[in-house]
Amino acid sequence: MCVCPLKFYSYYRYKLHAYFTAFGSLIAVQLLGLLFSLNGVSQIGTYFDHIYIHVNHFSANLIIIFSLMWVFIIAVTVTTRPYRDADFVFVANRMSSHLSNILFLLTASVIGGVTAMLCGFVLKLVAGYILTQDLVFQQTHSLPELLLGMTAASLYMILLSSVGFLAGMLSQLHKVVKFVLPALVLAMFFMDTGNPKLPIMIILAQFFTNEDSFVIFVIKVAASSSLLFGTALLISNRLEVRQ
Repeated sequence: MCVCPLKFYSYYRYKLHAYFTAFGSLIAVQLLGLLFSLNGVSQIGTYFDHIYIHVNHFSANLIIIFSLMWVFIIAVTVTTRPYRDADFVFVANRMSSHLSNILFLLTASVIGGVTAMLCGFVLKLVAGYILTQDLVFQQTHSLPELLLGMTAASLYMILLSSVGFLAGMLSQLHKVVKFVLPALVLAMFFMDTGNPKLPIMIILAQFFTNEDSFVIFVIKVAASSSLLFGTALLISNRLEVRQ
């Protein structure tokens, strides 16, 4: 069933209004991440000639991790049956509903990635000028570096949202899948491929995180996310036929 762009845009706006409270939870988890980051992600201390030097390294990494967890949970939540049934009165068909959900997740990922990086500046401001009396050095970032960081964080969130969306769709196939999937993910942290002897989950993570070329990184995330979202849409068609 074909949906005109204007109609589809109205579906997308409906999803933004319906899931608006999700952004409140994003603020909450990012504030929680900021709170846990106030002690620094790493500490170094040294003593020399009656002089003690203590160095705290502050980073937005924990805030980004909390944001990734948030978008994954949101992606799984929008695939559950209560959410699917709630918007069926307004949305023309299941495919339109899922496509508007994907567009909402893309929007949420960009907002989450941008705000997570901005929270990093708030963290350094609070830690450097309010909690710490003796600030010796603070690393600054240029505007291109900031934009690059926001883009990378947003891409990671898009990737995790596609994983969550697929996991949510798979969970709707059968109740057993809800137990098999977490067990499989947990097993991937312990199973290795033999060469190198690293857990499968670590190898998958390094496939993205160890990429030196930003362009190739974007291609990897775009291709992987498209594949995961596409697979989830195929599963949704099967669910619609069954129902």
